Amino acid sequence: MTTAHTFQPTDSFATFGSYLRFLRRRARLTQRELAVAVNYSEGQICHLERDRRVPDLATLAALFVPALQLEEAPKESARLLALAAQNNRYAEQATLPGAAGLPTLSLPLIGRAQQRVALRRLLTASDIRLLTLNGPPGVGKTHLAQQLAEDVRAAFRDGVYFVDLSALVDADLVMTRLAQALDLGEASYQQPLPALQQALAERHALIILDNFEQVVEAATQLNHLLRAAPQLRLLVTSRVTLRLRAEHVVVVPPLAVPDLAPAAAVV
Repeated sequence: MTTAHTFQPTDSFATFGSYLRFLRRRARLTQRELAVAVNYSEGQICHLERDRRVPDLATLAALFVPALQLEEAPKESARLLALAAQNNRYAEQATLPGAAGLPTLSLPLIGRAQQRVALRRLLTASDIRLLTLNGPPGVGKTHLAQQLAEDVRAAFRDGVYFVDLSALVDADLVMTRLAQALDLGEASYQQPLPALQQALAERHALIILDNFEQVVEAATQLNHLLRAAPQLRLLVTSRVTLRLRAEHVVVVPPLAVPDLAPAAAVV
């Protein structure tokens, strides 16, 4: 039995989630089937359709558009991306002046004063191009990277960029995600690496790549960026090292736990 779908004009959808749901049903896909096609979980698709999750534009362009059979429907795919970008703008936290996509720290960083001083020197050193903050999950790598971005942003003439890779599972999409973060336009998504090399060639900038461990196969592409952009600095957070010659690894230790035991009574 086939299901009849009422035609609705593209512009009638006000939110990304409602439009995604319409397109999925029109393509006769269940949430699970769409999730398998785009390497998401069924729960993530559910959150997207309820506008409870910020969609990743690079993944939308590379995976959702073909899965939803929109490759020959430029108006509809453009509307999907536009609504996703609108969701991104609504969900953005305040950014620092002169920074791009850099989240404001929700909590102050406590207990890493000496490490911050040492890392600031490394990030601004002329001979260190790629710095990896390495450590187990939950140790505070992301929080430390965000604090360092605030600490050194005045030292980078062309800005600081924070790129969260936690939603990616496909290493081939890393450069596309970065092109989107730098606002290079949809044309760059087809060949993102050359577009990034050209855009960054003269920039004195710091790019923070957060949660790199799940796309570590893309590490070799970082070498291509560094060769094309001599003033570029990369700060990576990862549970694993990248094993690149340019990489300088700093292990992020757990914070010391204060001794909360009551002092012995003085007799």
